[in-house]
Amino acid sequence: MKRVVALVTLLVLAGAVVFAHNGSDHVRGVVTVLAGAAITVRTAPNVARTLSLTDETRVRRGTKTVPLNELQVGDRVVAHVKAKTAQVLLVEIGEAPAATVRK
Repeated sequence: MKRVVALVTLLVLAGAVVFAHNGSDHVRGVVTVLAGAAITVRTAPNVARTLSLTDETRVRRGTKTVPLNELQVGDRVVAHVKAKTAQVLLVEIGEAPAATVRK
């Protein structure tokens, strides 16, 4: 009986992971190139990914939607990319952490 419960739990959790991305991939890194309708993002294992910007692409800083021209080289981003393509749906610009005051 414990095996059946464990199997059911595993299947439910696996399903949640599969549907969590809602058909999109996430590219995390630093913007290294802005060129017209494309951006290049350098990811953690030092791989450059060039992504396409479309009319559907939205840019968000925190909870606010901002114009595309606020995206700059050096920004830390998470780009939500259509699965199996290079088309960006949403670019989230990372906020710099608040400065801490040491006494």
